[in-house]
Amino acid sequence: MRFWNIVQKDVILLVRDSRALFVLVIFPLVFITIIGLTTGKLLGWKNENQILKIGVIDRTNYATLEDETDRRRARNMAMKMVNGVRSGKNQRGEMLDSNCKFQESLENGNLDAVLEIGPEFYGIYQTLEPEDASSSRSGVLKKGLVGLGMTLHSNLPKSSGTRSVIEQLLFDQALKTVLPYVLCDKFHTSNVMVNVQIQRKLNCQQLRTEVVELLPPSEETADSSGGDDMLYTVLIPSYTVMFVFFLINIMARSFLQERDLGTLRRLRFAPISDPGLVAGKTLPFLFISLVQTGLLFVSGKLLFGMIWGPVPWMLIPVICATSLSATSLGLLVATIVRSDSQVSAYANIIVISMAGFSGCFMPRTWLPGPMQTGSLIFPHAWALMAYEQLLVKAVPDLGLVWQYCGVLLLFSAVCFAAGCWRFRHNG
Repeated sequence: MRFWNIVQKDVILLVRDSRALFVLVIFPLVFITIIGLTTGKLLGWKNENQILKIGVIDRTNYATLEDETDRRRARNMAMKMVNGVRSGKNQRGEMLDSNCKFQESLENGNLDAVLEIGPEFYGIYQTLEPEDASSSRSGVLKKGLVGLGMTLHSNLPKSSGTRSVIEQLLFDQALKTVLPYVLCDKFHTSNVMVNVQIQRKLNCQQLRTEVVELLPPSEETADSSGGDDMLYTVLIPSYTVMFVFFLINIMARSFLQERDLGTLRRLRFAPISDPGLVAGKTLPFLFISLVQTGLLFVSGKLLFGMIWGPVPWMLIPVICATSLSATSLGLLVATIVRSDSQVSAYANIIVISMAGFSGCFMPRTWLPGPMQTGSLIFPHAWALMAYEQLLVKAVPDLGLVWQYCGVLLLFSAVCFAAGCWRFRHNG
């Protein structure tokens, strides 16, 4: 029997197994749909209290800026911050007077948060290098808005999920605003021909001469169909990662059933190596896992308007690496358990515990610092960090994403090797 014959046989068995299809495909879709119903976001349903109301105060000391170009640029950045907030769906942004006492608006609920652009912001901007503006994990940007000389005011608790979403949204908008100016300043000092082309692509000449005006509030903002909501940008990847590892249970039961029937023992007499046999038994579950993840992401986009980030093609290696780590771990568990009761106990405990510790039930940013560090022993955490870079960050660090995928592949290789060893000695 050849390698692909084993794969084909197991794929057919999996497709015919209604219980496996329900757990791996139907149940996750139903689960996420229920979340959409309970939060009022399904197919764009939205309540007034789900609109983020954000004010922006510009505290820049324009009197200290002697050059007219600097004064115009500082004002343009402040205007773009407000326009950026206004252009987002489920958001309302307004420019507040610099002398405005905004605390009353926060207390009575007219505003959810106020972003204060401090007097030191423009000075910090002038010191930024392209590598600073493109990576939020190094330099001054490690401190978030504070590193840019901005302050977020809100009566929401610091541990509040809504406050975390607002802070991330405003930090991403600040990076989107600042990055083109930083790049244009850098390339303007160079005479390299390729930089001329980059300046044209960034519209650097326009950035140097434009005068930005406030855009009128969009009616679509108040009555939009709920497109790129941050909630689902975080929730769908989190629950997708959790459900991907549900196949551990299915794999363990499949191996246990074939072991009890004696088919595994007979397969070992076929002209195929043990690693080849194990790979043939594992690939069908990898295929199902990839289909499962694809369906969840597509349903997230169709049902909730979930965005796939600025570099959507990079989701593919993350999805593949995550599915590989899940199937490899499933293989290892399948070679350890010896009874159906052990499958129910061990597999479920592993799946739920790893998901909970890694941040699948709630955003990782809400977890205590020691817990975030400790969760790095689980593949879930690395997958979630990769999705965060691609789906949440305005300017994703692709180098970090590849590193996270590398860790997932290393985890997969270790589990697969251990699974092959267990299969050879105890299969």
